[in-house]
Amino acid sequence: MLAKCANPGCSTPFRYMNEGRIFYVHVPVADEGTELGPRQIEHYWLCESCARTLTVVGFHGGVAIQPRDRSLVPDHPPSVILLRTPQPA
Repeated sequence: MLAKCANPGCSTPFRYMNEGRIFYVHVPVADEGTELGPRQIEHYWLCESCARTLTVVGFHGGVAIQPRDRSLVPDHPPSVILLRTPQPA
């Protein structure tokens, strides 16, 4: 169940489907631990304010928030906030 904005720095509660943006991220099933194995869908929601500048991305079995426009972020690689750490291989 989505309770609040996925951005750890935001406490906006989830109330309505038409406010903000919902992200569907395919992640490996915990028991398998491989990128090519079975996957499940996890749901993340960003409030309207956070969704203007951030996006939710999946990578190597983890999930993170990163800026939508990476050109606005001066450091490389792009800054991310981990929501779910990658499973060990």
